[in-house]
Amino acid sequence: DFASEVHHQAKPGIRQPHGYYYMNRNAVLLWRKHVGPVGGLRAVVAVANRTLRDLERFAGHERQADAALAGLWDGIRGVAGPYHPDRRMPAPLARLLKRWPAFFRKLLDWL
Repeated sequence: DFASEVHHQAKPGIRQPHGYYYMNRNAVLLWRKHVGPVGGLRAVVAVANRTLRDLERFAGHERQADAALAGLWDGIRGVAGPYHPDRRMPAPLARLLKRWPAFFRKLLDWL
């Protein structure tokens, strides 16, 4: 079920940027590989929803926001390999998502 979440007992806070990149990219790549096109689309929606929720709490943490969006974008495009901080989601799309994450979460919920 894509709505499932795992909670770890760890100190709350903001992780290093590469953690958000790999979490998003690898989740999309894993699900797309194992559940087919329809399940892969559902996985993209679920990861996008989580990314948007993270963006709401990333105020002042631009590197983390950029890395989370880059991971989502690379997962959608099927890009593997190491994290490169200079690789990003296209700027116009990233600006929209960062500016109105709650709006886009509601839009995804509607789908």
